[in-house]
Amino acid sequence: MSPFETSAGGRTLPEVGAKFLRKKGQKLKSLRPLGKQLVDRQDSVLGSNSRYRKPGLDIASYDQLIRQAFKKQWWKSKSIIQVDSNGTPTVLGKNDDGNESEEGLTLPTNQFSLRDWNFSLFSALAMQKYLSTLVSDQTPFDKFQAGNTNALTEQEKSGLTVFVNTPANGGGNCNVCHTIPEFTRASVRRTAGVASTDSTDPLISNPTNGFFPNYGVRPASDDPGAGNTTTSLFKAPALRNIGLTAPYMHNGGKATLEQVVDFYNRGRGDDGGPGAVPLNLTDAKKADLVAFLRTGLTDQRVLLEKAPFDHPQLFIPNGHPGNQSSVTASGNTNGTPTATDQLMEIPAVGRNGVTTPKPNFLE
Repeated sequence: MSPFETSAGGRTLPEVGAKFLRKKGQKLKSLRPLGKQLVDRQDSVLGSNSRYRKPGLDIASYDQLIRQAFKKQWWKSKSIIQVDSNGTPTVLGKNDDGNESEEGLTLPTNQFSLRDWNFSLFSALAMQKYLSTLVSDQTPFDKFQAGNTNALTEQEKSGLTVFVNTPANGGGNCNVCHTIPEFTRASVRRTAGVASTDSTDPLISNPTNGFFPNYGVRPASDDPGAGNTTTSLFKAPALRNIGLTAPYMHNGGKATLEQVVDFYNRGRGDDGGPGAVPLNLTDAKKADLVAFLRTGLTDQRVLLEKAPFDHPQLFIPNGHPGNQSSVTASGNTNGTPTATDQLMEIPAVGRNGVTTPKPNFLE
C-alpha cells in the first residue's frame, strides 16, 4: 500500500475496497469501471463493453465485475468485519434482513463487507491474470529460433553470436545473466523454490536466483542494491523489447544501448569485483550486439500496441507545472503538501494497434 500509488497515508486495502465497492453510506457511490478513461470499441478485451465516446465501461460497477468473475464464497456473505482502533478485525454476527449480503446496510467506516475485505485478493488476481496474457514471444529472435533463418538480419545474427559466446570466443558473455529464452536468469522457471536473495553466499559466480554481485553502476558503498556496502547485488532484468525501454540500468544511468554495451565492454561498473575485466569487443561487434538487442528482441505487437498489447486511454504523471524555483500546489487537505501532477495522455487503442509507433522516452 504505497502512499504514492494506490493508497494514501494510513489507508488500508479494505478501505480502498470500500471506496470501490460500497453503494450506501459512502460519499463516493459505487465507481464505474475505468470511469475516467476512454475505451476503444475495438479493444481486444473490453471492446464489447466500451461506452465510447463516453468514458468507462457499460458495466455499472466494480462490484458487478467481482460478482461475475470470482467464486461466491470469496464475496457473498451476510457477515461483516469490524476493525478496532488497534487494527484487530472481528467477524460480527450475520445480518438477517433477507438481503443477499450486507449491501442493504449503511456501514460505519470501521466495518467492512467480505467484498471490501477481500479487495486485495480480487485486484491482485485480476492484475496477475491480465499480465499473464502479455507474453511477448513473436520477436525476430523467436521466429529465428522456430526455423525462419531470415527472421534476423545478418548483423543481428552476428549480434546473437556475440550475445551467447564467451569472451574467449569473441563474445560478450551476456547469456550468463540474461539467459535465453527468457533473457534473464531470474525467470520464474529458473528460480522456482529459490529465495529471492542469496544471503548465505552473495559472491557465488553462478547465482541460481538471478542476483549477480558487483555489476552495479555505482560502487556498492553508494548503491548496494540487495547486497551490502561492500558487495552490490542486483537482479538481472529481462531484455525482451529493451529497444523500447530507455533509459537503462536500475537508476536510469545509461541513455542508450550503445552506452550499456560500452559499460560492460570496459569491464562493467565502478565496483570492480571478481571477474570485472574488459570484454575487448571490436566496434563492429558492439554495433552487431546493439542491433540484436534493439530490433532482434522487439515484438512488433508491442511496438505497434496490437492485441494483446492494446489498452484503454491512460494518463501518466509527467512532472508538475512550475519552474526551477517552485511548482503549483495541489491544494490537498490530507496534511502533506503536494504539487499538482501534470498528466500526459496515452490515447486508447484497439486490437489493430497503431500505424506509427509512439515516441520513446528519449524522444
